[in-house]
Amino acid sequence: MKTIRIVGLHPGVKDVDSLLAMMRFNPNLFGLEFVWDEQSPDYVFVSNIMYTSKSLCKKFLAYKKNGAISIFFTGECLIP
Repeated sequence: MKTIRIVGLHPGVKDVDSLLAMMRFNPNLFGLEFVWDEQSPDYVFVSNIMYTSKSLCKKFLAYKKNGAISIFFTGECLIP
């Protein structure tokens, strides 16, 4: 099983379970294990809330500076 370090930038996301529930994603289908890592994530999941929250935007820019890959998700019709 491959371990992937992730973090989510959305007010309703506090851990791996809440992020996966919001995205309706089952990692077991692909043999993946996600670990919540706010220090050095491999992937950063961001939503449209990032554009209206200065604190989340600052966190996003810090993760991007450290080389994390960003994945944009939204329930709205928006272009990242």
